[in-house]
Amino acid sequence: MAREQLPRLYSVARRLTDEGAEDLVQECLLRAYRAFGTLSAPEAGGAWMQAILVNAFRDRLRKESRTVKEVAVEEVDDFSLYRTIAEEDPFPYSDSLHVDFLRAFGKEDVRAVLMRLPDIYRAPLVLRYMQGFATKEIARMLD
Repeated sequence: MAREQLPRLYSVARRLTDEGAEDLVQECLLRAYRAFGTLSAPEAGGAWMQAILVNAFRDRLRKESRTVKEVAVEEVDDFSLYRTIAEEDPFPYSDSLHVDFLRAFGKEDVRAVLMRLPDIYRAPLVLRYMQGFATKEIARMLD
């Protein structure tokens, strides 16, 4: 079951966290191994393991939220998307500016922006729009 679910688990973990996806999957597999006796329906193993992965991610978020992150003042970018668009005006005569603007980005650009989001905001987006979970399911998963 673990071998079968490994690609999907790793995919979800990479979308949830930029660094440490392998560690997150490893933690999930370890927890699944320890709790395998509680799995009542083997056909539900994939969803069960995904729930374990999300719980491991939540535990990591809780642990990180208790620590203070320091950012040097020199590293803070003074970036304004509005100012950039106003100054550069990439699509001056477009009736669908927002759509044209978004189409200018590739998948890697979207991934880079997604990975810059704090984990607490990234997780619901990944689970909803990339994994297809319902909003209520996500709310239950992430408390």
